[in-house]
Amino acid sequence: MTAKMGLGPLWKMSLADDVISYLETYLEIWQGPLAGTPFVVHPFQEHFIRGALADGCKEAVYTAGRGNAKTTLCAGIACAAIDDLGPLHVPGADILLIAASFDQGKLAFRHIVNFLEPYKDRFRIIDYSNKAEIHNRKSKAMLKVKGADAKKLHGGSEILTLADEMAQWPPTRVDSMLSAICYQRRELVSDPPV
Repeated sequence: MTAKMGLGPLWKMSLADDVISYLETYLEIWQGPLAGTPFVVHPFQEHFIRGALADGCKEAVYTAGRGNAKTTLCAGIACAAIDDLGPLHVPGADILLIAASFDQGKLAFRHIVNFLEPYKDRFRIIDYSNKAEIHNRKSKAMLKVKGADAKKLHGGSEILTLADEMAQWPPTRVDSMLSAICYQRRELVSDPPV
């Protein structure tokens, strides 16, 4: 195992191991009966993370039934990219979170904001009715939330695209959305269209 260049101080394992370690070390569940407990990566989530972050993988799809923490995992992975201590972090990079609608994206955004609450002084959070972004004050990395509208995705240079609840995307938009984001370096998708 080798150290990864440009990553936080703890990360010296495989990228998947680093992400799992980050999630379980830095993030805490913030709602429900498990509120206040550490984030636990379950075996089926670990399987996805390992496959998605394997060498050569550019796209990964994670699907599971309702209540299996798809949005929570998506938010945790987003934290690993926007947080300068995270193993997916790249200074100055853009991270894109796309959902069926902007409102659905704001649900995942709320998870991210609450996961980052203990470290909130490191981030500038923009949370308006029509705009949701997180800016890393130190590294200038930025996470943006968008609804599934390919016309609004122009000009991006995201290093990571997270597509949440694709099964809820309007069927007429799926092809154009995937085309708009297909040039990205790595895409992680939860709940793909059926």
